Amino acid sequence: MALARYWGAVMAMLSDEPSANLNPRTDSEIAALFQDWLRLEAELGASVTALGDAERDARERGDDDCPRVAELERRQKQICIEQRRLFQRMALTPAQGLPGIAFKLIQWRHDAAISAHKGLEQAYDACAFSAYLDLLRMLGLEAFAHPKDASTLRFIQSPEGLTAESWLTWNWESGGE
Repeated sequence: MALARYWGAVMAMLSDEPSANLNPRTDSEIAALFQDWLRLEAELGASVTALGDAERDARERGDDDCPRVAELERRQKQICIEQRRLFQRMALTPAQGLPGIAFKLIQWRHDAAISAHKGLEQAYDACAFSAYLDLLRMLGLEAFAHPKDASTLRFIQSPEGLTAESWLTWNWESGGE
């Protein structure tokens, strides 16, 4: 989903949720941090693509010390540091309403889906994952769900459930198919 569409949904939800005990200062601050995070995610995605292209070009030229590759690697590290700082600020900003909590959980899920080796870090994360899905559904924010959410939900719903063996054998790429 495009950054502008995400941000439009964020602002619409903030303005439409007066009954959610919305504190404009803190929940708006969390929403702004979330917007910054989305911007960095888009920049990181573009950087990953550019780095792949630069590495391929450098290999084709036999250039082992390509300045463009080094520059893109440095920028990716810088983006990751900036994202960690945003995560910290978001975690330390108290949410005063459901929207603020939702933005924190959306950010958590997107980062966890990248960091976790199989969509969830541990079997006991299934309850946090379920609460995240419930909150998105309750607030009408399903558009913010991570692409891996459907596969992760199928894993939790599978007959094997969250057994240790299923954790090792589940095909996360195909969603268990």
